[in-house]
Amino acid sequence: MLKVNGIVMAMEPKHVPEIFTLFPDLHYWSKDALAKLFIEVLKIGIEMAKDRKGGGRFTNSARRQIITFKRYVGEQDAEWVIQQIYNEILRSEGLSTLHGFGFSNRYGDRILGNSEQQSILEPKTYQPTKEEQIMAVKRSQLIKAATELQKELGCKPPIDTKVSKEKEIDGVSYPFNTYLEKMIVTASTIIEPDDEISDETMAVIRELTESKTPAPGEKEEEGPEVETGDVDLTELLATTKKLADLKIMVGEYDIFKSLRKKLDDFAGLSGSRELRPFMEKCLGIKPKEKAAAKPEGAGAKKKGVYAERIKFLTPLIEKGKLTRKELLEKAAAQFPDATATALATVLSDGMNPKYNKFDRLLTVDANKVVSFK
Repeated sequence: MLKVNGIVMAMEPKHVPEIFTLFPDLHYWSKDALAKLFIEVLKIGIEMAKDRKGGGRFTNSARRQIITFKRYVGEQDAEWVIQQIYNEILRSEGLSTLHGFGFSNRYGDRILGNSEQQSILEPKTYQPTKEEQIMAVKRSQLIKAATELQKELGCKPPIDTKVSKEKEIDGVSYPFNTYLEKMIVTASTIIEPDDEISDETMAVIRELTESKTPAPGEKEEEGPEVETGDVDLTELLATTKKLADLKIMVGEYDIFKSLRKKLDDFAGLSGSRELRPFMEKCLGIKPKEKAAAKPEGAGAKKKGVYAERIKFLTPLIEKGKLTRKELLEKAAAQFPDATATALATVLSDGMNPKYNKFDRLLTVDANKVVSFK
């Protein structure tokens, strides 16, 4: 139970946002003060959830919400922060805004959007690239993966899996499959080691995030010679992380002039990752130059590490008694330098004939126990 000045404000962690109602003058606060209040109230909910049955799910959701909020708040204003606060108050009372209803007009147009949060504006039209038109993963697999990620991670904004011709991200309309791909890739960045994500969904994430190699015989155009005076744009680009700063670079340096009309196409959490390759191409940076050359024998060493993990996991899987989570815990203890994603990929690959390195394919039963087929 949470009391403020002797008044009961919340019986459960999910009701903690009621604290916001104690401040009727939020519209006079600065953006920094509002952001700090939002984060601290969520932290109170996390503390309240400790030692409670089922509190772990709320804690993980609140932590991801804080991470997502911090990513967006730098590019937003105080009004946006107030909107997040009001949305939290509504959510705590079971009155969250509805999604998926869109707009209509006298001409019968179908306009995407949330009529509870915005007015009708002329939607931006997104022109998909040739690569985006190629379906690497079937729609049914994308929907299944997106549904699981939304359920397990509580993504905000939520992933809308209702089939339609187009969906919006930050006011930009995308084809439905492209929308799902972008939202899945964004959601994959907040997966934590204790999140139980199925091998099928991890395989979809792997398919979407692995690098694409040029077609045989295809050559990349070499960029023009860069004249930057005293500014090393290559180094500046490598050290610039935020999307807003990358867009400022495009506006300041004429070498990026061809990208200025396309800047509105890059938005959201994945915007900087999508814009950066275009800027590198303008500077004449080839993909192979982005990483330092591997020392001789580095490939064999990487294969050896993978083989060690296969060798360690094989006898454990042979027993047919351990779940995926238990196998990952034992692997993490054996290989402390390996990331949780790398270890999870070994098991995910084991279920896919294309990537499997075990002597047999893996399978998971109804109790989530992993064994060989």
